[in-house]
Amino acid sequence: MRYNRVIAAVAIVAALTACQGGSDFDPTPRAVRAGEVVVIAGQPELAGAARDGEYAVQASARSDGGLAVDPIGGQIYFPALDDDDPRVQRIERDGRITGIRSGNPGDEIALQGDGLWVMSSSFRLLMTRVSIATHAKTEIVNLSDFKHGVKMLDAKGAPVATTIREEWSKDWRDARFMIRGDGTPVIVSGEGRLLEVQEKNDFREWEPKGYPAALRRLTKKAKLRPTDIVPLGRQGALILGEGGLIRIDDNGELREVAIPPTVGGFQMWTTAVPLADGSTLLLGGHSAQEKEPRVGLVRPTEDVVTASFGRAVPCDRFDGSLASVAASDPGGVAHLPDGSYVISDKECGRIYNFRLPDRLTGTPYGK
Repeated sequence: MRYNRVIAAVAIVAALTACQGGSDFDPTPRAVRAGEVVVIAGQPELAGAARDGEYAVQASARSDGGLAVDPIGGQIYFPALDDDDPRVQRIERDGRITGIRSGNPGDEIALQGDGLWVMSSSFRLLMTRVSIATHAKTEIVNLSDFKHGVKMLDAKGAPVATTIREEWSKDWRDARFMIRGDGTPVIVSGEGRLLEVQEKNDFREWEPKGYPAALRRLTKKAKLRPTDIVPLGRQGALILGEGGLIRIDDNGELREVAIPPTVGGFQMWTTAVPLADGSTLLLGGHSAQEKEPRVGLVRPTEDVVTASFGRAVPCDRFDGSLASVAASDPGGVAHLPDGSYVISDKECGRIYNFRLPDRLTGTPYGK
C-alpha cells in the first residue's frame, strides 16, 4: 500500500509554477559546496514505486539497494521496492522519474553501454541485462546452484571438477557483482572467489596474481562475506568484506588491509568508495547505539582512520550535513560527472547528492 500523496491539483500547480520559475521548488537540487548534502529523491513517509513523470524529490525512493549513474548524461538509476512488478527507476535530467521493467527484484545494479544489469542473490542467483534503448530483457544467470546446467572453468581455462562445483554451489547467497572496466561482469562469492560471467550460466574463475594468498591472510580460512565490489580502471577492483579490504589496482598490484571489529564491537563498514587520491572511503558501518556514526578511510599507505561527520540525524530531521551520509544504510554509491557523489539510503528511503570535504582527516581506527 502507498501512503497518501499530494493532491493532484496541487501537484499540477507546483509543476507549472516550477517550470515558470515562480516557485522555490527545485526539481533538480545539487550539492555545490564541500560538505553539503541535498536530497534528490525520496520522501520517507512514502512507500511503493514512483509513477512515471513524478518528480523524484516528491516521490518514494525506497529500495532494497542498488545505484548506478550514466557516466555521460548523469542520469541516476535505482531499483524500486516493488516485488509485483520489478523495475529500475531512472531520475531524468529534469528531475522526473522513468520506470524500466526488469523482471528481476535485484538489490544490485550496474551500467555498461546500453546495458542495465540487475542481480539478485536472495533466493537464487539471478542476473538480467536490460537494454536501456529498447527495454528488451536478456537472462544472463539463473540458477539455484552451480551443479547443474552450468559451464565452469578455472583461471587457467580447464573445466572445474564436479566436486568443486558442488562446493561452490553453497556459496552464491552472499554474492556481490560489478561490471569490470573492460565490460566483463564479475561476481564475488561468499568465500571470496571471483567469477567472470562469459555467457548464460557460463563462468570462468578470475584469479589475479597474489589474490588467493591475500584472501587467506585476510579471512584466516573463514568466509569473506563480501559486502561490496567496485571496479578500478579496466582490470582492477575493490573488494570489501567482513575481514577488511582487498585492492586490485589496474596494473595488477594487489594489497589487502585487515579491518577487524574494534574491542567495542563497532560494526564493519559495508560500502567502499574509491577516491581520486588512492584512498578508499568506507560507509555504512554505524550501529543504532552510536550517537556519532563514523566513516572510515583507508589511506594509500594502508593506514585506516575514522572520522566523525556529526551526530546521527533521524530521517524526519534532515539538516543538509554529512551526518546523513554517515548514518545511512547504503544501497549503493556512485560518482557523478560533476565530481559529486550520490548515495541511496535504504533506512530513510532517500537518495542524497553530496560533496566531500577538500581534506578528510581522522584518528587511527580502533582508538
